Amino acid sequence: IEDLDDRAHEGVARRQLDDLAAIGATWDEEPQWQSTHRERYDTVIGDLVDRGLVYACFCSRKDILNAPRAPHAPEGAYPGTCRTITETQRAAKQDTGRPPALRLRAEVTEHTITDLLHGPYTGLVDDFVLRRGDGVAAYNLAVVVDDEHSGVDQVVRGDDLLASSPRQAFLA
Repeated sequence: IEDLDDRAHEGVARRQLDDLAAIGATWDEEPQWQSTHRERYDTVIGDLVDRGLVYACFCSRKDILNAPRAPHAPEGAYPGTCRTITETQRAAKQDTGRPPALRLRAEVTEHTITDLLHGPYTGLVDDFVLRRGDGVAAYNLAVVVDDEHSGVDQVVRGDDLLASSPRQAFLA
């Protein structure tokens, strides 16, 4: 159950389970809730930190939208503002009290997946968030870690999530 943001949508996941039960859907095991897997996500993030693949980011969404970027950069892509800041700059940002998000230090800008419906699909891979500033694992990390933990290697998602699939496949 993808409930990392359930605090904003109180009870939605429970209603979805009730709806599935009402139409006769059953499951072999109790549903797993992402909110109970923090240790699993922290372990993966710790490994990525140890490998030098993560950095702290103090940018707000507004900062990212207003940041200068190359003319060919996609709208909303993280422009790398905190990727190369110095230790002095990082310390100054930490002194503001704003907790940083943790971002993946991606060494590619795109990744191609093969979608059974759409065929080869190449999408953006930027330095996406792995852990939000509030300490909660980001969706893109959680689904990859949970799929790996469960042995899932084929994923069915709606077209609305096609654009995020290259990020998730790259992370995997």
